[in-house]
Amino acid sequence: MSQHGALDDDIPENGEKQQAPSTQTALRLRQTALEAAAAGWVRRGYVVRYQDSLLMQLIRRERLGWRAFGWLALALGTSIAAALLALGAFRGRRWHVVTLVQRPDGRVIMHSQRAPRPPSP
Repeated sequence: MSQHGALDDDIPENGEKQQAPSTQTALRLRQTALEAAAAGWVRRGYVVRYQDSLLMQLIRRERLGWRAFGWLALALGTSIAAALLALGAFRGRRWHVVTLVQRPDGRVIMHSQRAPRPPSP
């Protein structure tokens, strides 16, 4: 028995001491574990944004929620209101009618008015 109290079953049969796994093997195991853990997220639509031997970052844009639909409804309502106001302002323009009449003595008389429709000829 060794001085640390190890049993004979703990020592390999060939008499050599077991070595800790190499750093490369440990990194491969970690990376394999990371990839396995990330596979489920990738199936759900996430994409890998960053990856190194110890870290993996996955991202996905969230779906539209009720708040986004509220903002869209507000924007749509505001746009419709603005379009109706612009249409009303455009169609509600008044006509400026100027009438010129020459008198028998040669002078010209001018009359100006604003009207909602153009005068008939």
